Order: sequence, then structure tokens, then C-alpha cells
Amino acid sequence: MDAARRTGLVLIGRQREARLAEQMSREGLRVLFITDEELSPAGARVVHLPALADCQRVILEVVALQLLVRELAAARGEAMQERAFARDDTKIPFEPVSEFV
Repeated sequence: MDAARRTGLVLIGRQREARLAEQMSREGLRVLFITDEELSPAGARVVHLPALADCQRVILEVVALQLLVRELAAARGEAMQERAFARDDTKIPFEPVSEFV
């Protein structure tokens, strides 16, 4: 568990995940909890999303994760467009599409 305390945990959900967020916070992990309910697990940072239909909510959950990745990349001084590591099992060569880079 010592190695786990040097990392963070992102949980998306409702009641069940809120209980897990509290449990992991008590164990010393940094927890980000994303939910569309009025839940605030002790020890966790919470992102509250508006209550929407599941098919709409999932889009906001992905946006929240993308924003988190952008912020983490910026904090590390890494560009979002660059690969974090090369995969040796990829069958298709990677070529960035210029309109998205």
C-alpha cells in the first residue's frame, strides 16, 4: 500500500463510489471524485456535474477527465500531442493528422 500512497485515484460514480472514495482517502490516497449527485466524500476532492440522462452525463465525465489530463500534462511540462511512450506491439504506424495537432 505504500506505493499506492504516492499516487492518486479518480472515481466516477454515485453512492458506491463515494464510499470507496472515503475508504481510499482514509488509507492516505489522494482522491478525485466525479459525480452528478450531492455527495462529498470525506477527504476527497469533488467535481459536481449537473444531473443529466446517462448518455449525456458520460460526455461530461469524459470532458472532466480530458481537462484533468491536460492539467497534469501542463504541470509536468509535457505537450498533449506527444506520446508518453512508444508501444512496440502497435501494428499501424503512428502519423499525426495535421488538422488535429
